[in-house]
Amino acid sequence: MSDRLELLDKKVSQVLDRLESLKRDNASLKDENASLRSQLGQLQQDLDSMKLSQNDQADVIRSKLVSVLGRIEELEKSGL
Repeated sequence: MSDRLELLDKKVSQVLDRLESLKRDNASLKDENASLRSQLGQLQQDLDSMKLSQNDQADVIRSKLVSVLGRIEELEKSGL
């Protein structure tokens, strides 16, 4: 009977040790998750900023192209 109680006590101790280990792992993973969420948020902001910048550049290029095409059209009309 004593052997069974010792075995049970040992198994309970192992379960408790494993539970503590899992709690530590969970806390660590929660910290890592928070850090990754923060990084994701920053990357999303950077991407949005890059999209705006790219759209602005496209608008400038489009405007210059329209201007150049207009000048070419004027040259064609003048017969040059």
